Amino acid sequence: MNNLKKQGYWWALALGCVIILAFYGRFVFSPNSYMFSTGGDGPKNYFTFAWHVNYDSSYTHFSGMNYPFGEHIVFTDNQPLLSNIARFIHLNVMPIGQYSIGIVNLLLFAGMLLAITTLYKLLFALTHNPRIAVAGAIALAMLSPQINRFNGHFALAYCFVIPLYLWWLYLFFHQPNWRTSRAMGIMMLLLLFTHVYYLIIVGALVLSMWLVCLIRESPRINILTAIPHIFVQLLLPFVVYFVWLKVTDNVADRPTQPYGIVEYAAYWEGLLLPLNFDYFEPLKAALGVRKVSFESIAYAGLPALPFILWGIISGVISVFKRKKRVLAPQKPVEIPYNQRFMVCLLWAIGIVFVYAALFPYLFNIPAVSKYLGLLKQFRSLGRLLWVVFYGLNIFIIWYVYQKTKHKIKLLWAPWALLSVFFIEGIMLNLYNIKQINNPFEVQQWTPKKVNPNNYKAIIPLPFFHEGSENIGATPADDGIVAKSLLLSMQTGIPLTAVKMSRTSLSETLQQLEMGYEYTQIPRPMQGGAKKPFLLLQYINDSTTLPELEGMQPIATLDSFRLYRLSPKILEVVLLKRATTIDREAQTQLNTLYFSKGYEDLKAEKAFIGIGALAKSASETITLADTTCLYCGDSLSVSFWVYAHMEGLPQLKLLVKEGKETRRVQVLDYAKAFNNDWMLVEYNYKPKSKKLHLQLIKEGAAKGQIIFIDNLLVRAAQYDVLQRTPDFAAKNNRYYSLNNP
Repeated sequence: MNNLKKQGYWWALALGCVIILAFYGRFVFSPNSYMFSTGGDGPKNYFTFAWHVNYDSSYTHFSGMNYPFGEHIVFTDNQPLLSNIARFIHLNVMPIGQYSIGIVNLLLFAGMLLAITTLYKLLFALTHNPRIAVAGAIALAMLSPQINRFNGHFALAYCFVIPLYLWWLYLFFHQPNWRTSRAMGIMMLLLLFTHVYYLIIVGALVLSMWLVCLIRESPRINILTAIPHIFVQLLLPFVVYFVWLKVTDNVADRPTQPYGIVEYAAYWEGLLLPLNFDYFEPLKAALGVRKVSFESIAYAGLPALPFILWGIISGVISVFKRKKRVLAPQKPVEIPYNQRFMVCLLWAIGIVFVYAALFPYLFNIPAVSKYLGLLKQFRSLGRLLWVVFYGLNIFIIWYVYQKTKHKIKLLWAPWALLSVFFIEGIMLNLYNIKQINNPFEVQQWTPKKVNPNNYKAIIPLPFFHEGSENIGATPADDGIVAKSLLLSMQTGIPLTAVKMSRTSLSETLQQLEMGYEYTQIPRPMQGGAKKPFLLLQYINDSTTLPELEGMQPIATLDSFRLYRLSPKILEVVLLKRATTIDREAQTQLNTLYFSKGYEDLKAEKAFIGIGALAKSASETITLADTTCLYCGDSLSVSFWVYAHMEGLPQLKLLVKEGKETRRVQVLDYAKAFNNDWMLVEYNYKPKSKKLHLQLIKEGAAKGQIIFIDNLLVRAAQYDVLQRTPDFAAKNNRYYSLNNP
């Protein structure tokens, strides 16, 4: 048996290499010549890895984006463990920074090969048939849903992780031992330093198996056995990681309510229907298949759906038959471990699926959500379907083999099953090749006249800021993102823009002052060395800055322009704008508007002066309930809201006209940011003279306060100019007359 096992292992390894090279040979032999993704998170994940290796001065801090603050490496998705190993080699052994893209790419294929050999070990232990084990390992690895992550989420694309833990769980529950527990704990720590989502993915699998085994394997497996082993397998590595993160991360206001928890839940369609396969496209509309997020797709293969339906029907029938039969007492029969393990695994993946499908809806219940703590950070629970994919298909292969291995007429059945998996795996990998086949040639895109030492940071236009979970700026075209990353990588000049995760809210609000209308010199541009910023403008985008009028670009590249932008230039422009408005306001004739400054309501937070409307976020806030003096064809409603609060995406403006109520997403109409305040401006065509405006915050936390200042309602076609001793305002944009 040992010889058969070893021969099968080497066959699995050899055939795995052949399969990988057959599909991905060009990428394996020229790994640095391809970027597996040119949009979405892919370019950013290459960039954060490469920048950290080449430019960062710390093993824990990333300085390539979010200038001048930077970011902790955990929140950059740059695979901290691997990027730091590469950085150490680059600094102390040999320069490898220029091969960062190739390193990232090769690691994915190494993970795929390791998945094949690990699956072989598990399938051989379950079937004792090396041929079935080799074929099954290759078929499942080729159909792995994590292959879909090759084009962006590189840290989550390591196909071996779940099979490795399944193998360890198989060994452990057969004979609980500290050696396996230590291996699981060490690997969990390494995975946490690669991507923290492995905690919930692997943790859900391990804890579900413990729960089922405590019930089904008692008294052999008991709670006294469980507690110390669970501590070593999961809790201890998490504690070590958490303490390290707390010691090395000085940001105190990261978001605690990530967006998308329900959208990224697990759905049965993502597991059982080939939503990403071309042949299924015509059937989606015909069958009325609902739209499922990419995060929730982990197609288990064609055999999964009929197998589950057959299992449900067989189970129901057996229940009714059992009720009718009177069974005589029988001597207990020792059930083989493989059978007991597979039944436990089936129950465990069922628990994982229920958790991933139903748990996200608890986040919409404020009374429950406030007690969920750390669990709220794991919003993409659809990724837990990867666990279900492996567990379900391993069970199917084992079950079909067990039922047919002694029946000569059915010996073809396991091979037919594996052939279906293999064919669908071929289809998946052919599709994946199209996605990742993006040749990349290292070219010097940066003009020679741009001296990196002369600039503080790069400001992209249109600006992008993605990752605060509360608020941001997303450009319509990814072209500006890719070119910004390329310019930064080639010059070593950091970006003010952000494309990361869980970014500090206070830092986000400062950066967004550069992403919307300028009403003051953005805070990140103030102070520091007296160097200008390098502004990269995407000409094909309609976004522009009035401040650039009359300025000459220092270079034009493809469809981009480069400008030298300094705080001094902005100061001159903003001061000129303020004095012009102040002068024109002295002769303004327009008095047909409605405004509230709330100066009679002294508040803890105020945008201008000392007063603001302060209301509990849990109540409906009335902004205006009056008759519009002159609505015109279009009405403009604007106000400033204090934006340094959690849950901004849940803030809605209610515009009531008769029986009709419009629910307006406030963030969609953000126009400017100024010292943690956000200007909201919404234009609409009124149907009556009655003005009824309210503000609500869905799922508001208890005790949260919303601050509103400077409400202005005007006919959109007429400007409203206002003056104070220190400010001049045009249509609710306030400009300092003294110090912009």
